[in-house]
Amino acid sequence: MKKLKTCEHDKLRSNIFFQGMGRMKSIRRGVAFMSVLALLGVTFFAGCGGGLSSSKVPGDGNPSLSVEIRGSTGTDGLGNPSVRANGRDTFEVSAKASGLSSSIGFFLAANWGAFSGGTKGGDGFTYINADRNGLARATFVTSTNPGRAEVWVRSGTEEVRQEVTFDFAVMSIFPGTVELLGIAGNQVMLTARGALPPVTWDVSHPNMLEIIPINDISVYIRVKSNSALEDAGETVTVTALDAENTATATLTLVGGFDSASCDDATMTVSPSAPAASTGETISVVVVDADKAGDASVPVVVSGVDNTTITLTEWGSPGIFQITYDPPDTAGKYAFSYSDVGTGCVEQIVTVGITAT
Repeated sequence: MKKLKTCEHDKLRSNIFFQGMGRMKSIRRGVAFMSVLALLGVTFFAGCGGGLSSSKVPGDGNPSLSVEIRGSTGTDGLGNPSVRANGRDTFEVSAKASGLSSSIGFFLAANWGAFSGGTKGGDGFTYINADRNGLARATFVTSTNPGRAEVWVRSGTEEVRQEVTFDFAVMSIFPGTVELLGIAGNQVMLTARGALPPVTWDVSHPNMLEIIPINDISVYIRVKSNSALEDAGETVTVTALDAENTATATLTLVGGFDSASCDDATMTVSPSAPAASTGETISVVVVDADKAGDASVPVVVSGVDNTTITLTEWGSPGIFQITYDPPDTAGKYAFSYSDVGTGCVEQIVTVGITAT
């Protein structure tokens, strides 16, 4: 005997049932007929392909079916949802049916991935039961294939197709190659294009450069100290890392100082014990060959007086001087000068005196 498919059994059962019901006398038709249907819980099938139930979701008399792609990372050039093929592993297809079958089928070719859950029909669709509002959600697990595909959604006599684009998550740093004048405080902005925030940044020479965040995808790379320039043309690798990818940029330090041109500065302050009661003035002299040719240099005063004085170049290149008139108050004074000394390392030259 030929073994019948499940759908064929259902059809045969329905035919036998209706033939038996046809033999009932007309007087017992009507209410009795509907009572028997309710008692037996008979289910009709609209087609064998997907096993669509005849159960209907509520509607306003105008059957409709809509589809929404959730979890996309943006849109392609045609406005279709875009999904990261090698990063975001899943996305959701949400379908809303009105006045149609409560069994909603979802289809996308196998080479793009597969729907999780639901029941696979003979037509290749994965069927999921809608809730009382006609809403069904199907989760699609993507593969690593890039390209454009169509998601098919079916309910009863209605079918909707929605294109999606699978894109590789490609991240790059812009600009990718940078030349930066290697003087302390100079900086350049780098941006991680195509990144999925948060982004982690790193530099291969953290003693030379520091990372200053701007937003979730951009940073400033700033020169920390002139000591970064001991080797002319030093090349640094900047790395950006998001949840999926790594990108690098090359930064080359150019110009500025080198170790041969960085000499220690000296400062003298006299007298070392001025008489505050008579308003004695103080001579401050800085000798800094690295600043030869500059018009002036600043010196910070702290202690009894808190101010900044400006020394002007005088007599010979690199020699700076001022006559400072302090308050007529006894106490300690500290004079501090910021210098780039031997090895091009930043340092502070400080001289202290006590006014009596």
